[in-house]
Amino acid sequence: MTGRELLAFARDILARADAPPVGTTANVVYRSAINRAYYGLFTACVELLNRIGFEVNNSSTAHAHVQQALNNARQADAVDASSRLRALSIDRRRADYAPADPHIGTRATAEQCVASAEDALALLEGIAVADLGAIASGVLNWATLAGSTTITRKGKA
Repeated sequence: MTGRELLAFARDILARADAPPVGTTANVVYRSAINRAYYGLFTACVELLNRIGFEVNNSSTAHAHVQQALNNARQADAVDASSRLRALSIDRRRADYAPADPHIGTRATAEQCVASAEDALALLEGIAVADLGAIASGVLNWATLAGSTTITRKGKA
């Protein structure tokens, strides 16, 4: 399962909101699309970290550490994707844990979240090979200073 696949699924879920599955409402569909959009972008960020030589361990800090690592990546598109991931993380938590929040269960919010995740994925996929070293250096510097055991160099966990 890739970040791109999860984002395609989020877009597909959103397209089906006008005819939600039996026993559900459009609100459930919109919230599910937001959830998948977040996880699609999170997965794409982990894929980038893997590509540049890092492992992301399954821990309670993984999501925050991925955001922080890319925020310190020293490359504009990676930092922008990190900011979008942070914003989506807030919306995802509201979608999953705030059932009374009327704003989060709307088509407009779900569309915005899916579009933001798709835009961030395009930024990540467009990062030039020449920039990967600077990103890896920034992430390594952050991981070292933060003492992260969640994001480590491959083979050094």
